[in-house]
Amino acid sequence: MKPRTRGRIADVLVAVGIVGLIGYYAVTRPPKAVKSTFEQQVDLAPLAKVAVQYEGRNRSFDSHARTILKQITGTYPVNGQAHSFTYLDLMFRPERYDHTDVIYVKNELVRRRIGDELVRIGAASPEWLKGFKSRGMISRQHLELPAIRSLRDDLSKDLIRTARPMSEIQGALNLSEPSTLADFLQCIPPQAGDRLTRWLPASWLWAAADPASASKQRINSEGAERLGKLAPEVVEPLQRAWSGLVKGWQTENAAQVNTAVASLADLLPN
Repeated sequence: MKPRTRGRIADVLVAVGIVGLIGYYAVTRPPKAVKSTFEQQVDLAPLAKVAVQYEGRNRSFDSHARTILKQITGTYPVNGQAHSFTYLDLMFRPERYDHTDVIYVKNELVRRRIGDELVRIGAASPEWLKGFKSRGMISRQHLELPAIRSLRDDLSKDLIRTARPMSEIQGALNLSEPSTLADFLQCIPPQAGDRLTRWLPASWLWAAADPASASKQRINSEGAERLGKLAPEVVEPLQRAWSGLVKGWQTENAAQVNTAVASLADLLPN
């Protein structure tokens, strides 16, 4: 083969490779997200260093949100949002994420089985399937379809290949529930005890501050009674701030949210 011919073939192969890479990244790269007006106006910076107790250790709220969200969404930020924003949004407005690809599926075999079944029953398009098999992101709504729930049950029985991945998926689904996120947000130190004493969760504060919305998200009302045992001068300002945070968030009132965030940051330990 002449050198010139070999050179042309090499050029063609390089061009084909570039096109292939472009196609690959077009599928695997998350779509570029545009921040909502509410997200742009909300200022969560004061909460960033608020202390949260988790598994016996204290860490910042930012670190806590990042760690918990990683167990739900993997390495992909949801809609390009900051982890702290997504954590609170999942708590206060979970319905916004029912049809959003927010659950990460790590195992490729499981991706293939679930994705193929969704296309077979007409619940997903071939285009969506390509992205799912590459990135592993799927919505709660897809995972809760009867056909997929049945498939998940079957895959859970394969102890060697797919039982653990299915357990991880169920764990992510459970963790993304508002009640679980609120329970894990242990940010209120008890008035007595040592450094190992369990801090009180935001779910208790939520039940006391806004019983209606707490009940809607299946927050246990018993927490309000237990929180009431703390000194009124401690509890009442926290309740007012949390109530403002919940109501402001659910009505997309950024000014009310920012006022509540600033108050909570002053009231809670860093």
